[in-house]
Amino acid sequence: MGVNGLLSGNYNPNFNGTSAACPHVAGVAALILSVNPELTHSQVKEILEKTAQKVGGYNYSNMNGHPNGTFCDTMGYGMVNAFLAVAEAKIYGTEYSISGPSTLQLCNEYTYTLSGNVPEGYEIIWETNPHMAIVSGQGTSTVVIRPIYQATGNWVKVRICFDGETIREKQLNPILSTGIGHQLVVLQDLSITQNSLWDIERSLAHTVTIETGAVLTITTTIHCTDHARLIVRPGGKLIVDGGTLTSACAGEMWQGIEVVGDRTQHQTASNQGTVILRNNATIENAHCAIKTGLAGNEWLTSGGIVQCTGSTFKNNRRAVEFYS
Repeated sequence: MGVNGLLSGNYNPNFNGTSAACPHVAGVAALILSVNPELTHSQVKEILEKTAQKVGGYNYSNMNGHPNGTFCDTMGYGMVNAFLAVAEAKIYGTEYSISGPSTLQLCNEYTYTLSGNVPEGYEIIWETNPHMAIVSGQGTSTVVIRPIYQATGNWVKVRICFDGETIREKQLNPILSTGIGHQLVVLQDLSITQNSLWDIERSLAHTVTIETGAVLTITTTIHCTDHARLIVRPGGKLIVDGGTLTSACAGEMWQGIEVVGDRTQHQTASNQGTVILRNNATIENAHCAIKTGLAGNEWLTSGGIVQCTGSTFKNNRRAVEFYS
């Protein structure tokens, strides 16, 4: 540089190759040591290699003699990434782990804790699979998790991030046992498109929709989480024949049954959704056990048919709700 910052001398804007790469890497190495001066030469090298960005469209793979990530003969570990290298250097050598229960039960809450110092400016992000929910503690080293419904493949994960980039990641895989003894119905929203019989005790955590022309008959007990609901479309039919629809967790209420109608058509089963309760059928612990209409659009979807004989509505905030 010359006087007043003007370029002079042998400045070459096309300077490239290893002669240019070396000072770039040396500069990043200096940045690494500026945040963690206790690192050795081999540790700085390890950080540079592990955080390198894969570029060039080449095939990188694990190779003997190159332990710090995938490698290719043409591009090595890739292009040096100053941002990730410095972020990794600040926590290099810190051991992180998650502690918490390995066996869970539906309806209970569990605490998981991240051990290891997280420097200021780094973000802690907890994640779970869809079978569980984060109750509290997101962004802190201690989080409270609650299983929502029974399923396999559960995991609890924590990511340590800097400016949106994941620097470290740890995961546990707890086993979930409902403690209730009933089977899983669905892992996601389910549409009933043909006549079906539920005669085995189950749990329900999502929305079950009985489509036009289909009949769902329930003769057993269905345990419903707080998100569970049943929707009966026009021309569809739900028959609870001696069965029970109840909440899965003590002290909680599920959404209930929504009987969708078509107010422009005659009041017949072919035009309206139909719910039939008989033979000591029971609906309990629901926000609204049965309503005629689709939640949030009841006035335009009213007209559903409800027939109850020798049945019980128990501990519902509202038993049956009819819209005009």
